[in-house]
Amino acid sequence: MGSSASTSQIHVVIVGAGVAGTNAAKALDSKARVTLIEPTDSHNHKIAALRAAVVPGWEKRIRLPLDGLLKNGKVIQAEVLSVDTGRVTLADHTVIQCDYVILAHGRGKLAFPCGKLMHSLNAAQLSIF
Repeated sequence: MGSSASTSQIHVVIVGAGVAGTNAAKALDSKARVTLIEPTDSHNHKIAALRAAVVPGWEKRIRLPLDGLLKNGKVIQAEVLSVDTGRVTLADHTVIQCDYVILAHGRGKLAFPCGKLMHSLNAAQLSIF
């Protein structure tokens, strides 16, 4: 996680593919190595679902498939078991090492199994994005 790593070497894992997670993944896709982790194969847009209830044709806009979302990064369909500084452990006990983790799971802080997370970003590290 040192500042000497080049942008292309930085690995960002994003947990959750809701609005925040998919937007972060798309924004970072050309700037870092991105891994997006989501248990489902799509993002179901809840606000669009309200419109689909009353506007014909909108039902096709509710489900946004995750395959093809990223040009350079990858999407892993899996549940996350735990998150610690520099690593994410999946439900099958696969460990993904990374430089940064973005928690965008949308489940509230008590519903997510997190280990000790340290906030160690400084202005120089943030400026690469």
